[in-house]
Amino acid sequence: MPRFLRFALAWVIVIGAILLILDAVVWVMAKFVPQAVPQPTPTALPTAMPPNQPTPPAGAFTATVMWISDGDTIGAKTGNRTEIQVRLIGIDTPETKKPNTPVQCYGPEATAKLTTLIPKGTRITAAYQSFTIDKYKRELWDIWMPDGRFVQGLMVTGGFARTQTFGGTNRDATYLKALEAKAQAGKVGMWGACPN
Repeated sequence: MPRFLRFALAWVIVIGAILLILDAVVWVMAKFVPQAVPQPTPTALPTAMPPNQPTPPAGAFTATVMWISDGDTIGAKTGNRTEIQVRLIGIDTPETKKPNTPVQCYGPEATAKLTTLIPKGTRITAAYQSFTIDKYKRELWDIWMPDGRFVQGLMVTGGFARTQTFGGTNRDATYLKALEAKAQAGKVGMWGACPN
């Protein structure tokens, strides 16, 4: 074999070996190096009254927020009644305090958001639907902020909650489902941050 061909063959072998090594390095990195986690789309919650949101029905009442347990459960007081544990109707947020359940993805963010929307001491407007108490003896309320915005709608819009119907408590299900579909499509909040 002429010297020129041996020289060219040697270079082909060297380049082939380098490409095999690079391919192996890429495979190892793809397999073992953590990939960037997609970040949720930040959403500024509406500061004005969202269109078509539910409004307080006849029979609505006022209450004072006493504490926030998680993204869908609060303590409140009405009139001279002692503190009441309240579950927000129509939504479910990832768990943060459920016994024997680990803190779920986006649970702390949901709790923090509800705390900013209706912090302790806030005077809220609330209303019952057809069921007033759940199996855990929590009262079931729809809640509006002092400026009239519907709290459950804001939690779903920001991707902090998913919709959930409790028995006959579905008065606002269509409205909340539409907000949920939009948040899911935009990968807002937990829809972009959590694997499932």
